[in-house]
Amino acid sequence: MFKDIFLFELRYRARRLATYLYFMLFFLLVFFATVSDQVVIGTQLGNLLRNSPSAIFSTIAIMNAFGIMVISAIMSTPVYRDFDHNVHPLLYSYPMKKRAYLAGRFLGSYVYAILVFVSIPLAIYLGSIIAPAAGWLEASRFDSFRLMAYLSPYMMLIIPNTFFLGAVFFSLVSMKKRMVYSYLGSILFLVLYVWAASHYMKLDSKEMAALLDPFGMATFFTTTQYWTPAEINTQLIPLSGAFLLNRVIWVSLGALILAFAFWRFKLVTVTENGGRKSSVKAVVEDVDDMKVNVDLPKVKISHSSVNHIKQMLSLGWIDFTTVVKDLPFIGMVVAGLVLFFNSAISVTGVYDGSNYPVTYLLLEYLRGNFILIMLIIITFYSGELVWRERGYKIDQIMDSLPLPNWLYTGSKLWAMLLILLLMSVILMISCLSIQIYHGFFDLNIPLYLSNIFSEQLPVFFGFAVLAIFIQTLASNKFTGHVIVMFYYIIIAFGFDFIGLQHKLWQFPLTPPSPYSDMNSFGHFLVGVRWYQLAWLFMMVIIFVITTMFWKRGFNLSLRNRLRVAGAHFKGGTRAVFLFAVAGFIAVGGYIVYNTTVLNRFVTNKQGEKNLVSYEKTYKKYEGIPQPKVKAANLNVEIYPDQRNLVVNGTFKLKNETHDPIDSVHVLLSESVQLESCRIGDTSEIVLADTQQGYYVVKLSERLIPGQSVDMLFSLKVVNSGFTDDRGMVTIVENGTFFNNMGFLPVIGYQSGRELQEVNKRKKYGLPPKGRMAPRTDSVALQSTYLGAIGDWIDFEATVSTKEGQIAIAPGRLVRDWVENGRHYFHYKMDRPILNFYAFLSADYEVQADRWNDVDLKVYYHKGHEYNIDKMMEAMKASLDYFTKNYSPFQHKELRIVEFPRYSSFAQSFPTTIPYSESIGFIANLEDEEDIDYVYYVTAHEIAHQWWAHQVVGGNVQGATLMSEALAQYSALMVMEKRYGKDQMRKFLKHELDNYLRGRRTEMEKEQPLILCENQNYIHYNKGSVVMYALQDYIGEENVNAALAAYLRDWAYKAPPFSTSEHFMEYIYGHTPDSLRYLVHDMFEAITVYDIKAREAEMEQLEDGRYRVTLTGDVQKFYADSLGNETPASLNDWIDVGVMTTRRVDGKKKNVALYMQKHRISSPNPTFEIIVDEKPETAGIDPYNKLVDRHSDNNTVKIKG
Repeated sequence: MFKDIFLFELRYRARRLATYLYFMLFFLLVFFATVSDQVVIGTQLGNLLRNSPSAIFSTIAIMNAFGIMVISAIMSTPVYRDFDHNVHPLLYSYPMKKRAYLAGRFLGSYVYAILVFVSIPLAIYLGSIIAPAAGWLEASRFDSFRLMAYLSPYMMLIIPNTFFLGAVFFSLVSMKKRMVYSYLGSILFLVLYVWAASHYMKLDSKEMAALLDPFGMATFFTTTQYWTPAEINTQLIPLSGAFLLNRVIWVSLGALILAFAFWRFKLVTVTENGGRKSSVKAVVEDVDDMKVNVDLPKVKISHSSVNHIKQMLSLGWIDFTTVVKDLPFIGMVVAGLVLFFNSAISVTGVYDGSNYPVTYLLLEYLRGNFILIMLIIITFYSGELVWRERGYKIDQIMDSLPLPNWLYTGSKLWAMLLILLLMSVILMISCLSIQIYHGFFDLNIPLYLSNIFSEQLPVFFGFAVLAIFIQTLASNKFTGHVIVMFYYIIIAFGFDFIGLQHKLWQFPLTPPSPYSDMNSFGHFLVGVRWYQLAWLFMMVIIFVITTMFWKRGFNLSLRNRLRVAGAHFKGGTRAVFLFAVAGFIAVGGYIVYNTTVLNRFVTNKQGEKNLVSYEKTYKKYEGIPQPKVKAANLNVEIYPDQRNLVVNGTFKLKNETHDPIDSVHVLLSESVQLESCRIGDTSEIVLADTQQGYYVVKLSERLIPGQSVDMLFSLKVVNSGFTDDRGMVTIVENGTFFNNMGFLPVIGYQSGRELQEVNKRKKYGLPPKGRMAPRTDSVALQSTYLGAIGDWIDFEATVSTKEGQIAIAPGRLVRDWVENGRHYFHYKMDRPILNFYAFLSADYEVQADRWNDVDLKVYYHKGHEYNIDKMMEAMKASLDYFTKNYSPFQHKELRIVEFPRYSSFAQSFPTTIPYSESIGFIANLEDEEDIDYVYYVTAHEIAHQWWAHQVVGGNVQGATLMSEALAQYSALMVMEKRYGKDQMRKFLKHELDNYLRGRRTEMEKEQPLILCENQNYIHYNKGSVVMYALQDYIGEENVNAALAAYLRDWAYKAPPFSTSEHFMEYIYGHTPDSLRYLVHDMFEAITVYDIKAREAEMEQLEDGRYRVTLTGDVQKFYADSLGNETPASLNDWIDVGVMTTRRVDGKKKNVALYMQKHRISSPNPTFEIIVDEKPETAGIDPYNKLVDRHSDNNTVKIKG
């Protein structure tokens, strides 16, 4: 009997359309991700091969996890199907064993489920063959076929995960006889997956997190988080240790759940009610005894539209109340809220610190954590609503009633709208409760109402309308579920892949509308409202079609439904449909006019082609003699309400080459309109490529070497209508922030505008492009690493804005005045600056202070006063430390200026530091254990007033070592003086982890720090670790002396600019001979350690002290640019420490009883250390000063 049931299940699945839909769903998504860069699953860019073992493993892991709903649909139906088709009484009367029945049903579905997931490795395999053959991707991006790379993740993930999840879903529905319990299970596991993926790195015990993850994702991340590209491309994921234990735990749990279900299940048809069997006879007797004497009311039958609307609303209300009282629905909502609260309750900021729970942040958490729950509820319950009457076997009664189709369709949509409204209210209350829980009472109710009810709700309702339409056309609700999910995937990936990126292709999405406290919704809502109107017409169109095809009666063949639909397309139905079509065309046309005529719409592929065209057309002009900008005098007019800009300016150009110049090449942003440009007394624009913003101005007289000339120009930026995306966010109503590279003329061909990504360059036939020139490139050394934009210039500007706003530019404010409703500000620099400066304008509050003879100011948005004092404190502390240890501050003013959160960074310009509202102004620094990232960011940006704005590297490899790495070091020193070494250890652990993770996603080649090519994970993260360790080894005084000497010799120096080779001379000059190996390893090589404290024991001595014996393992490696490691000889000075905990200010602190550097030459060293107090832990490099591949095992608890 088992064999018959098992084979029947397989044959049944083979005949179902859903079988092939599920297979194709996974196959197409993974295939497109394999053969293109538009669809990305996991990490598949840069040096990582598309079919490497880790890439295959991560793709299968992610798709298997997101296939939860498919597993649910497959594994939940075998037993439920017998009840749904009412064949269970007949089937259960057959002489068969329960075990054979359940095992046959389960294993038949399980085999089918794991066969569906064969589509994933098959898609990767075929993609790896087809993509190079078709010329879609280069063959170098794929590895040769390795069978185990495909089999291993299938065996380690698909088979056990599907078994566990299948056991849960099969057991739930088999015992409860309701499909909605499988939906609930799907939600719970999706929530668990999202939680595990986003939180496992934050858990103290990553090993425990790896064991508790039922999908194996956390275990995979834990195993591979520090792997290099070389390891990712070659090594299989080992089935050992934590991974093996994880698999055993969850497969065993699945088996137990399945065994419990087998035990509880009964092959009987009698319904149980609280353990008591109902008595049919008693009911009959009661009925016989009843005496009915009822006066029936007089009924007047009415088929008016008003009554139909009332009936529609009544039926919708019944559907709504049925859903919201359903335990699985309640469970889904609770699961979503648990996920939301878990992520939002801490309101995490930079470096795992906290932010104040401002309304827009919570709304972002809401979108990030609850959108999946909303889509799943829409998917599942649209099917439940459409198929509800058939599920209860009352469809024949309902279909026979003299009611129009639109009443039924409308009632389902009304029920879905009520469900979404209820969810929206719950979400709003949840956000408010988090704010109140934190004692934060700046509750922005209008923002909640606008965002949740007028932006998010219409989108979700649009999906609901589409889902009900699909369910109406589908042959069964499970097929409908698959089609709806497929549409979600198309929305997320498919349209981008095929180039249909305009939002009018992507019903019911609208352009983004980011909110800023400074700028509110700005200009974004105009486009959103027009799209919503277009989608309203589209929803009416879909509603009419749904009504025409509504299921009624027995003959539901496609031919009959088309015939019936055609019969319904008349009268009012036709009029409404045609009106909606006309409305959609009219509004859609207006949207197209705004987004493609008034504004430029460019797809990703078109953008790439534009960059390719720029390079192929104008690359020939790179390196031709061009003048440099030596002075700028600007009149900048900012019109915030119109979001327009007008600039009239004069550049003084000087020919510093050895050749005469007969024409000047001018480059502008594509959004800038050049009104006029004159160089010298007369000149002529002989090339005006407005598409690329490339202009060639022919001079009337050649500019000889050493000669200067004025360039007078006029330009404007005009924003009209609305765009299909965010549009321009630099010139806004309140919070304008732009720099000269964005809108002002740049002289000469700029290689920074070329297509950068190495694989795309290959795709378009472009030659390989190094990220930066070598340090010996004499031409590149004539420019700073900021690009070929000149070097030191004199600067003066008059900036005007609307009355009520403050406009800011570099320099000292000479004067300001109001004229004709506009506020004017005249700024002038007191010394030359780099040709890199910014302009800002907003309605600011200002807090002022002084440090010595320097005016300090913070310009901030009213209501963002939280950390202004902290910023002032950091400004003073930074100026103190840098002036004392490096050189005097070069200006008489220093200002921090807030700008809207459309970007999240701070940036240092001469005298001015623009600072995003999202990274410091709303930080919550009440917890002293958190890293004070406001203090750190402020100190880092002020350090750039020395490192980049006094001494700056040439446009060659290693330049960012002298800007970003030194700014990191400077900020760390200021922080250490304020917060002590404990917070530095926490900060540096972050930096070390981020550096090690950054190596795995390297797009081209990892470089040593001395040759860093503007790689963030190197100059920021590794730079912090290296520079802090350097001062620990050779002394803070020696490091600072080297930096001060470097500044004295290279500050404000004219080209050729400094290189990292010059800088290293100063470092070596202040390093003892015994530690020169360390400087080489840290700066000039890619050096990694593998340090482990293996065991520590203690023994109390007679004098009360303690002898600690510590053993460990120490290895040292040199790595190449891809991460291939070579063992290196070990003879290094490394910290060995013994620690205990003490209470300091009521809190436990880790205190070193012993911390000394030992020269270690053995890979298995042993240390004997005597300390005065009872120790708790001991370690080798316990504070992670070296680049250690596994920094979590450097300490061990002491036994004894």
